Amino acid sequence: LIFTALTLLTSVNGFKFMAKWNMPTQAELRSAEAVKDQFGDRKLVVVTGTSSGLGRKAALALLRTGQYHVVGAVRDLDKMETICELDEYPMGQVSPMECE
Repeated sequence: LIFTALTLLTSVNGFKFMAKWNMPTQAELRSAEAVKDQFGDRKLVVVTGTSSGLGRKAALALLRTGQYHVVGAVRDLDKMETICELDEYPMGQVSPMECE
């Protein structure tokens, strides 16, 4: 009986982190709808170095599946635009982003 009581108290304490959780606000729900409108059912992926090497190949492989929207983090946006044209990235599924 004592073991059962201790087990119960331990399991209740394990969920205290949930006490500060809140329901989403209307603004957050509208924001989520806007994201769904922009990206559809595709998963959002950030790939660094998408203008060369492994990052370029990874982005291309993800885009070919049609299941992902790739945010390409690069240093040179002009180079990334050229790569998008050369590799024929679907323009609705990739967003170049300058990143140092």
